[in-house]
Amino acid sequence: MELERSPKIRSRQGQALVEFLLVVPLVLIMIFTIVELGRLLFAWLAIENGARFALRHASTGEYDPP
Repeated sequence: MELERSPKIRSRQGQALVEFLLVVPLVLIMIFTIVELGRLLFAWLAIENGARFALRHASTGEYDPP
């Protein structure tokens, strides 16, 4: 004779699954937003440093690679 799960346990498992499915997209959006903002900051800094080196070279004729 197999033990069957009571309706309360099945109800709680279903509730946990629904809550998980509601929360996962929000968490993933937050994670991907943080990653993309990091990539945007990296690109911004690369452009800023490139412009700084170009202006220094144009104004002084010196090039100082780090």
